[in-house]
Amino acid sequence: MRNVKSLILVGFIFSLSSLVYANPVQDGFYQGKKLGWFPSSSTPCSVVCRRARGSVAEFEKFNMPSLVNKYTYVCKAKETSNMPLAKGELYGNNFSSAARRKVCMVSTSSGHVHRKLNFMCLCVISR
Repeated sequence: MRNVKSLILVGFIFSLSSLVYANPVQDGFYQGKKLGWFPSSSTPCSVVCRRARGSVAEFEKFNMPSLVNKYTYVCKAKETSNMPLAKGELYGNNFSSAARRKVCMVSTSSGHVHRKLNFMCLCVISR
């Protein structure tokens, strides 16, 4: 009887998992929290978001004197590997340095870093 209850509980949890989404922010328009993903074709996220109704790109600022990068913006790109289970999007960084500002640097599950030219930027209305 105890095993049956455990199986029912596990089945219930798995049925709920189909209702849960990993990315609640949809592409192309702002959500209730005033943020959204907007497309970039080799344009820095700071520029993309400034054009998208006066928002700012979601970023982290850091201070490291030896590096030119002072900001890293949140970006995502489509997974393009030929592995059958590798579907969806990879999240990464769009750096503020001149050499890296036109790409989204993402890392695959196998640890390889890719530079994606077509990516999406996370933009936030700052008001």
